[in-house]
Formats: sequence, structure tokens, C-alpha cells
Amino acid sequence: MSQRLSHYDKSIHSGSYVSIITPSLQSEQDLDPLDEPNPQPKDEAKILVKLVGPVMITTFLEFLPGFMSIILAGNMDSPQSQHYVDAATFSITILNMTSLSVGLGLASALDTLCSQAHGAKRYEKIGIYFQTGVIVLTVTLIPMLFVNAFTEPILKWLGQDAEVASYAGEFSRWMLPGVPCLFLYELTRKVLQAQNIMTPL
Repeated sequence: MSQRLSHYDKSIHSGSYVSIITPSLQSEQDLDPLDEPNPQPKDEAKILVKLVGPVMITTFLEFLPGFMSIILAGNMDSPQSQHYVDAATFSITILNMTSLSVGLGLASALDTLCSQAHGAKRYEKIGIYFQTGVIVLTVTLIPMLFVNAFTEPILKWLGQDAEVASYAGEFSRWMLPGVPCLFLYELTRKVLQAQNIMTPL
């Protein structure tokens, strides 16, 4: 301990700083403020946009189908168009609350786990985490599909119009096959992002 303190005292007189806790991990060159590069906001912004851009686009495309479904239902030339819009809105809301929010929330665990595994160069762990994510989401998918399959009675129990509830139930049944595909895509996307793979090879 005295040797570390004496080393610290010498570094003060020499005009540089060396940590007394982990001196081997730091050097005078690393800690010299004159050697630090000047920040270049424009260059950093370009790099950030290049990294974040693909993620923003894919996230936007994930939410686009539900939004477009409501728009298309509203543009149908039918006296029941208002009921179609209401049904699509109810169906998508229940799907988001009971399925997508839960599934995407569970999948977000891979952001941390896979990034840590990649940083530690334990690449085999990434595959294990991916397989675990598939199993977990497959198990949780069963109650999700069960709840959304009964969208019609749920809406009727909540006091909604019977015709709107019927349309919403049918709409939900057509939306359900895409949920497992979305979860699998989300897991794959997070695994690739953790390895800094943002664009097609």
C-alpha cells in the first residue's frame, strides 16, 4: 500500500496521474487530457444516424400494419365502415396489450444478455440465449393466443356493441398467425444487433 501511495506522490510531482487502485490498467498517455481527440459533432452524428437509422426504420415497419389496417378499414366503401374501424381498433388494442407488449418486453432481455456475451467473447452464449428466448416466448404464446381468440366475448363482457365485437373477434383471428412470426423476428433482430450487425451482409 505504501508503494502505491509513493507511486501516486511521484506521479503528482511529474504532472501526471496514475490510479493507486488499478495502476496497471491506466497509463499516462491514456489519462493525459491533451491526447484526447477533440469531439467532432458532425462526424459523431453521421455515425449515430448510420447505426440508428436501420433500427428506426424496422421499428416503424413493425407498427405500420396495425395503423394501415385501421386506415384501410376506414376507406372501405360500405355502410359498416365505422364498425370496421371500431372493430380493428379494439382488436389491435387488445392484441397490443395482451400479446405484443408482453412478448416484446420479454424479448428485450436479449439486448442486455447478448450484448454482454458478445462483449465477453462468449459467443456460444448468444445462441443459448436465443434458444432460451424462443422457448420462453413459445410457452407464453399459448395464453396470448387463447385470450385473443376470445376477443369477441371479452368485448361483449366489457359492454361493447355486439356487431363491433363480432367483427373484432374475426379480425383478431386473422391477426394471430402473424404473432409468432413477429416474436421470432424480434429475437433474431436483437441477436444480430448485439453483434453490431445492422444491415444486410
